Amino acid sequence: MKILPLQDALAKIDETFSIAAVLEDFDRNILSQYYQQSERGYRRYHSKGGSIHLALNEDGVFDAAGYYGQPKFVEQQLQAIPAQRVLEVGSGKGFNSEFLAQRHPDIDFVGLDLTPLNVKLAQKKAQSLQNLSFQLGDFNHIPFPDQQFDLVFGVECLCYSLDNHQTLSELYRVLKPGGRLVVFDAYRNPGFETFSEELQLAASLLEASMAVRQGMNEIAVWIEESEKLGFTILENTDITESIYPNVDHLHRLSLRYFEANGLMRRLSLFFQKYLVRNAIMALVCPTVLRQGILRYYRTVAERPNLMSIQNQ
Repeated sequence: MKILPLQDALAKIDETFSIAAVLEDFDRNILSQYYQQSERGYRRYHSKGGSIHLALNEDGVFDAAGYYGQPKFVEQQLQAIPAQRVLEVGSGKGFNSEFLAQRHPDIDFVGLDLTPLNVKLAQKKAQSLQNLSFQLGDFNHIPFPDQQFDLVFGVECLCYSLDNHQTLSELYRVLKPGGRLVVFDAYRNPGFETFSEELQLAASLLEASMAVRQGMNEIAVWIEESEKLGFTILENTDITESIYPNVDHLHRLSLRYFEANGLMRRLSLFFQKYLVRNAIMALVCPTVLRQGILRYYRTVAERPNLMSIQNQ
């Protein structure tokens, strides 16, 4: 697929949005507002089924069935433990937990999300499933007692953590000994500052356009903090290539937006600006991933049980 050169992409972004204006929002707390405004766009251009994460297409061809790649992997983990109670943080509109609850009626699933609209939409999905519930909440202050869940997972949400220690401490706290944490997310690779200024700017624009305050976590820092808190890392795999087909698909859609009538594009900024800013992410994402400044990882960590600790 032909990808728009980064210099041209940045020029289009600046013309339409003003790069300075986008970066001004970098440190503002706009997360709930971002998802509230983006819901219609996600549904229309991304996934009619309610997914708000990227599809995993290992064969190199975009297929919406790839949106089930993450929950299917989570399914393997909950079967391996086996799990009886599962928590999804950043559960969005309920896509992942609904899929899993339908396939595992003997397991109790709970979803936690910060955006009221997401929780409302997810609760509608849970009405016909006795083993599924959703509630408003923050993964930095999880509203459950200690050691309540056999498995906790988050798909493309922990990038919003502003305090790795606090977030991971909470995830560790609510896991039972022997329980697992599964995370799918994008991270900055080490040496962010060694990349070209153009690439750093593109990555920062991607992050700001998705309401990721202060930038993505560094994968090495995330792993180090996890191990300090007591997690055992069972897997940490770079699976970036599996999201290329979806990313390239979104890139094509963004080109249509940026090539549209200039007046229409500028007028669109007055209506739900965080919705249309998703076009920024889609325009630069193929380049920042392929150049390695940001990558997409699948991580599995375990809270050791007493026996495994004694055997160390």
